[in-house]
Amino acid sequence: MAQSTSSPSLPQELKNAIIGYLHDCTDDLKACALSSRSLLHVSQSYLFYDVSVYHPRNRSDDRPMEAEDCAFVHAALGRLAAVLVESPHLLQHIRSLAITTYLNVVLLVADMGLTHLQTLVLYSDITGVVEGPLVAPLQRLIALESLTRVEVSAAAFSTQIFSSCSQNLTELAFDAAEDDDGLILSPAPTRTEIKCLQLCNSPFSSNCWLTSSDCPFNFVHLVDVAILASMSASVRRILDSAKQSTVVALKLTASDIALGRLDLARFSALRQIYLVVPHICHIVSLLSSISDLDCMNIIQKITFDLEDTFCDHHWSLAAETRLARFDAALANLPLFSLREVVFRLPRMESEDLWESEAILKRALCGLNSQRILRVEGKAG
Repeated sequence: MAQSTSSPSLPQELKNAIIGYLHDCTDDLKACALSSRSLLHVSQSYLFYDVSVYHPRNRSDDRPMEAEDCAFVHAALGRLAAVLVESPHLLQHIRSLAITTYLNVVLLVADMGLTHLQTLVLYSDITGVVEGPLVAPLQRLIALESLTRVEVSAAAFSTQIFSSCSQNLTELAFDAAEDDDGLILSPAPTRTEIKCLQLCNSPFSSNCWLTSSDCPFNFVHLVDVAILASMSASVRRILDSAKQSTVVALKLTASDIALGRLDLARFSALRQIYLVVPHICHIVSLLSSISDLDCMNIIQKITFDLEDTFCDHHWSLAAETRLARFDAALANLPLFSLREVVFRLPRMESEDLWESEAILKRALCGLNSQRILRVEGKAG
């Protein structure tokens, strides 16, 4: 006799008992259903919040060829688009998107209807150029009312992509990027107020579009500024145009301070200074930029980020002497609101970090005695 493949059925009496029990537990079932729905909503919001698509070999020495990379990214985003068509409610969860600017990829993304997107990160393809047929679909993306931040990385970009910015856009970031000086924007009827500007390895030219009369952005009310290996005459003009009473946080390299001849004392609302330095001895570059501070300053935190590998020669007697002088000079400044001085050291073994912390605390005895000195190692 052939064996039945159907699942065994529960006795009818047991079914009736279960149904009767569930009928008496309506409130519990509702609570269970609500919890399940809430859990599903939270899990979907985390899963789709930040979408970044790249070929897995992009982070290895065996990088894919452009055609292979483009095909992979387009296929992955194509699957995402299909999911969004089937479940359009998931669109509300996509808040950040990072893509490579292949034309077919950008066209696909521009048609997704990402009405809740807040951050758009653009990486250039192998050509390093973002212009021509890419301009129109990127204009549509950057014009999204929900968009608050745009990042352009490793690209020579057409300034036309910013011709239709939403007034909600408040943050701009450029990493190893440069503008195409050959294109001129039409004057915008209303300039978009930028609150956060980040420039990394992007020293725009002296006739930079960001400082032109046709620029669609206004930098008067900057709040958070990061200038890393990007100081130039045009960048200095942007800083000079900013109101002294709005900039709260500044992130700079030691070389940017020197090139820009910056006087940080003029930023009366400044609360945080983040300085990237080659090694420990270059922290003194900060002193000249804050030497004119008055007692009304409200600087609360200063961070020194060391770039190079930590070596024993950094802790020579001369280095400790320099640190001690820096400690004394800082103590003579009217930094009455200062609550924390952080030294971020390059990655090292735990034993080396502890030893380095001990030496820093000895050399910077003034800061240490105030209990505001903190030493931390970089992760990764």
